[in-house]
Amino acid sequence: MVITLFYLTFYLFFVMPSAKKVTIIYKDTIEAHNNTLKSTKKVSFEKKFKLRNNLKPGQVKNYAVYYHENRSPIVIEKYKLMWFLNPKAASITTRTLLARMMNQQVIHGVTKYKDLLNFKKLREYPVKNATEFLNSPEWTRVIILRDPKERILSAYLDKEQRFHVEIYNDGHNSMRWIHVKNKTSPFRRICCDEDSTMSMKDCKNHKFNFSEFLNLTRTCTMGYHCKSQYEEIDDWSVINFPINFKNLANDTEVLLRKLGNNVWQDFGATGHGINGTSAIFKENTYHATGAKTKMDNYYTPTIENIVEKRFSKDYDLLRDYFPDDY
Repeated sequence: MVITLFYLTFYLFFVMPSAKKVTIIYKDTIEAHNNTLKSTKKVSFEKKFKLRNNLKPGQVKNYAVYYHENRSPIVIEKYKLMWFLNPKAASITTRTLLARMMNQQVIHGVTKYKDLLNFKKLREYPVKNATEFLNSPEWTRVIILRDPKERILSAYLDKEQRFHVEIYNDGHNSMRWIHVKNKTSPFRRICCDEDSTMSMKDCKNHKFNFSEFLNLTRTCTMGYHCKSQYEEIDDWSVINFPINFKNLANDTEVLLRKLGNNVWQDFGATGHGINGTSAIFKENTYHATGAKTKMDNYYTPTIENIVEKRFSKDYDLLRDYFPDDY
């Protein structure tokens, strides 16, 4: 009895506190490790994307976003806004928004894409001014980023697949259908003249499936519709307001409200959508291919793997900017 009491006392006063202390130390160690990982990720993100404010004119003049006509961003000095358009990421609807912000007349259902090209771009400014715009924390530099799987499928549906049918809805009006029978798709017009398709019999009448489209667009890029988003910008540190395509309407509203001067109320809150009464991006009315809802019809595990590898840098970018969604 005495021996049992002795061991019980020893256990209560010496063993249990030690075990509890070890448990606390273990928990503290795990928590510290997790905090270190979070801190490391944060530092890595800031190091990679935080604006360094030290771009030099000699450096900027060699950037494609400065000298290349199609890659140069749209500039609206009044709002200190610079918008990098990203093909197949709501770029046409974005043009209508920016046109309104620049006091261009945009008539719903009447204004065409060709009427939305009168913008001032970064390349039109002296390199000294362009460098200032890219460096200044007072400027908002925007790009919309989209999941590469959706984006490349949208390109296929828009530039090739819709020409497989006799008529299609152009996305501008629910009652407007366009006859495309016997018309050659934009994809075939460009890529059937490439070396990779020269041996193909009757290429311009061939209905390319999605897998064939993916294979050929490795070398035939049709402009920037099928290229990596990562390659669009020379230095991603200049971007200080990336917009997530998954949260397009809300992110854009946040942006327009941030600009002040009633920008949201005047240009974003209404005037968009099929009837011209919706807020910006609440409805996708331009080139609405419905890629997101058609993913299961076109993607197999093998094709998913191909796209993920091909656009691996895009996914790295998306995970850095939007870790909760990718």
